[in-house]
Formats: sequence, structure tokens, C-alpha cells
Amino acid sequence: MSKSIRPFFESTLAEPARAPGSSIVHAAGARVVFSAELATKKFGQLLFTTPNPVDAFISEASELVGKSDWLLERISKEKPKYMVFSHLSSMPDMTAERAIRDDPDAKRIRLANDDLFYRLIIKNSELLFVLVAGVEAMVNQLVPPTYRHAYSTKNGVVVDLDKAAFEMKVRLEEKLEALARLRSLGSPKSEVFWSKFKEILDLRNDIVHLKTKGQAFKALNDVYRDLIDLDTHDALATVDAVIKYFC
Repeated sequence: MSKSIRPFFESTLAEPARAPGSSIVHAAGARVVFSAELATKKFGQLLFTTPNPVDAFISEASELVGKSDWLLERISKEKPKYMVFSHLSSMPDMTAERAIRDDPDAKRIRLANDDLFYRLIIKNSELLFVLVAGVEAMVNQLVPPTYRHAYSTKNGVVVDLDKAAFEMKVRLEEKLEALARLRSLGSPKSEVFWSKFKEILDLRNDIVHLKTKGQAFKALNDVYRDLIDLDTHDALATVDAVIKYFC
């Protein structure tokens, strides 16, 4: 434990326990901290009740969904402006309405309120990061400290990893498969939530590796489109289902 954190009540559980308001069950033998004295530079000594990181991330995700809803409502209440693109546009006295009526290839494109749409993109990006962080925190809590993992490198070499290396080097999908085996559960990939969770994870990864173009990840505009179209309530419900499956 860091020298800047001194636990006031740290103990080993004699039997499985669930913290109040938490969805995580701590196994017998787990070391838990209920409150601690933190030495901080900004505020001095703090008496701090250590939050369950999974619950903290999911709580923050719920707030971000609310902020996303507020932005969507603002955008929906706007009276949008449009641009019309047509080969008839160069004709004298041509109106947008007539171009749309007479040109089957005409495009009527909404002009985005950049401020609101940019904020929506950022909020939905934050939501994805927080949701995936919540799942990562769950895995780290539920995998026992003595766990050893057989990890196959890109060259096909199998390496024995301790828990610390497992947390750092292994992809989240593989971590969840390992956790399922440890808890005698079926593969999460066969569960209803998996395809939607994979979409969440893939889009989060696309944000991390934003590119203007390339094969491995989506281009910028594709990612922005998917973030605008993201069903935030469904994303939150999907991650909630993932956590409940393991807990």
C-alpha cells in the first residue's frame, strides 16, 4: 500500500461480502479497506471512504447518459437549416424546393450546429471510456491475486503471466473469458449482451486509435458518425448486463 494512504479499517473477510450499494461480491479472504487517510498536496490530510471503482464508473456513466440526453434534446428543439445540392442549382430563379422536386439526385443536407454536435461526440466518447473502465475494474477485483494466465504472444509463444502482467498485457475480451472460467460460467461470447458489448469496445478502441484514414481502424468521420448515433441507454444497459453476469 502507498505510504500516502494509511487505512483506518482494513481487514480480511471471513466469508463473502457485498458492500452496501455494490454489485460486486468480495470473496472470503479478500482484503478490504472501508476508510483511509489520504495525504494529498491540494487538500492536506483527508479521511476518505474508498469507493468501489466499478460502482463509481457506472454511476459516472449514468450521469454522462443524462448529459447526452440533454444535448440531444437541445439539438432536437433546433429549427435546422439545410443545404440543397443539385445540378439544377445554377439555373436562374431555381429554388431549393423546386430542385428537390425536379431532380431525383438532389441532396438535402442538414447544417450541423458544430458546438452542440461536438459536445455530444465528446460526452458519448467519455461514456464509452467510463463503461469499459468499469468492466476492467470488475475483472481486476474478481480475479484472485494468485492467478496465473497462459498468454499466447503474436509469435505463438505461450508466456506465464502473474495477475499484474495479466491486467496490463491481456485484451479485455480474453480477460473476460478467463474470468468466466474462474467463476465456472459459460463463455460470455455466447451471451445475448456480447455483440452489443463488442460494438462498445470496438468503438472505444476506434476513439483511442483515431486516424484520418487506414485499414486497421475507422476514419475520423466514421467514428464521429457512430458516436452521434450511439444509443447511450442501450450501452449502459449492456455493460450493466455484463457486470451482472459475472457478479
